[in-house]
Amino acid sequence: MATTGDLIAALKQEVYTELLGKIEGEVERLYKKRIECATLSSTEAASYLGVCKEFLYTMVREEQIKAIRMSSSKAKRPNYRFRLSTLDKWMEEQEGRYEKGESA
Repeated sequence: MATTGDLIAALKQEVYTELLGKIEGEVERLYKKRIECATLSSTEAASYLGVCKEFLYTMVREEQIKAIRMSSSKAKRPNYRFRLSTLDKWMEEQEGRYEKGESA
């Protein structure tokens, strides 16, 4: 026969398990949202992709990759920010092209 202490312990475990699942789900949702919005500077983005900044700027000019312009259109040297999710998507596209035998 279960004692009151056993019932309380079982109830605590049940509540803990339920809350933990909800908290983990919410943390994962918030993390994914944050990653989708995270941005990198041109230097960071180039490093992340493993390319030089000049090549990154060329890809932006040729509209191969999207960027957020942070400087005026009249500025001699543009200042861009890149969404981490955009860079990841571009890399996945490149992997797909490579697997199909296409050049980058």
